[in-house]
Amino acid sequence: MTDRGVVPTSREPSPFVGRSAALDHLRAALRVARGGHFAGVLVAGPAGMGKTRLVDEFRSCVGPGVGRVLVGACLDEGGAYMPLHPITQALDGLGGDLWLSDVVEDQEHHFRTMAASMSRGARPGRVLVLVVEDLHWADATTLAFLRFLAHALADQPVLLVGTHRGADEATPALRRFLTAMDRLPHLSRLALDPLPRDDVARLVHDRVGSWIDDATLDRLVDRAGGITLFVEELAVELARGDDRVVPARLRDVFLTLVEGLDGGTCELLDLAAVCGPEFGHDLLVRAADMPAPTVEKRAEELVDAGILVTGRPGDDYRFRHALLHETVRDRLHPGTRRRLHAACARVLDDSPGLAPRGTSATSERARHWAAAGRPGPALVALVPRGARPGL
Repeated sequence: MTDRGVVPTSREPSPFVGRSAALDHLRAALRVARGGHFAGVLVAGPAGMGKTRLVDEFRSCVGPGVGRVLVGACLDEGGAYMPLHPITQALDGLGGDLWLSDVVEDQEHHFRTMAASMSRGARPGRVLVLVVEDLHWADATTLAFLRFLAHALADQPVLLVGTHRGADEATPALRRFLTAMDRLPHLSRLALDPLPRDDVARLVHDRVGSWIDDATLDRLVDRAGGITLFVEELAVELARGDDRVVPARLRDVFLTLVEGLDGGTCELLDLAAVCGPEFGHDLLVRAADMPAPTVEKRAEELVDAGILVTGRPGDDYRFRHALLHETVRDRLHPGTRRRLHAACARVLDDSPGLAPRGTSATSERARHWAAAGRPGPALVALVPRGARPGL
């Protein structure tokens, strides 16, 4: 997913909330560039966190007297057949013809040609701002050019603003690029944090048109995870009178993550959804109807696909987003859901210590048995062992 275009919408732009410090960070970099130094800010955050909204707000601060803004965006899987696409797209904003054939054969020549074009767009006191969006999709040639540009125009008023997803979604090429750029004197990284509760409330108020009660707001905060796009979509559903569904626009995006998985990995994902939004590795292994090495391999595939998140091997897993968990869980066939809940319940009957962190083993066992359509075992799970003979 990318911030711009993840969910097509004709709605009015959202109000700019919760990013004042981030905007100040970009303005400070702009001042450095106006002083005659190449500067850069690499903005990181999950899809939907508001990277593009922040950059758009910053662009409005760069008036004609301050500088000129060029914008290019990397394409999903586009680098293989369109190398340097975001750079050529940005250079279109300067006008004039720029012949860029035979990039591989004469890369240095083309790099110098493009850098010279950008140099002509920068003047003392007037900054050239180059915005490159979605660097997580950048081809190797684009990343190499940006490194070249930083050195070739080190003493010119140029500001690079790049956006990309977080470190856990970075490609090896992007990680190498970030490490190399970290060595530059006027380049910084800017990670966007989830929106705090008060800013979520302001955003919801803008969409709904009225303030909502604390319980509804708390539920929306938990489900959205502070991600701007999710807040907005949930607020739209709330305005329609239903704040408990997964918005169709988001559900379609989430389901695209699942479509590319093979059958065995999908089966494990189904079990993970039944385990809960967060669950332990051992519970997954014990409840799965497959060998432990196979579980581990398929769980790793789910992490690589951006569906699950984990730390070290053996740690707890969690779904990347609460709404993603809801989407996967709700797509299950009722019979499949009951069978998998029963599998989890049996594991917890034998090993209560495998209940997810922060939950009660008793309530988890009862939840699984009830969802399996077994009210008897669910009731037994809720009664203390010493009291059961009196039933």
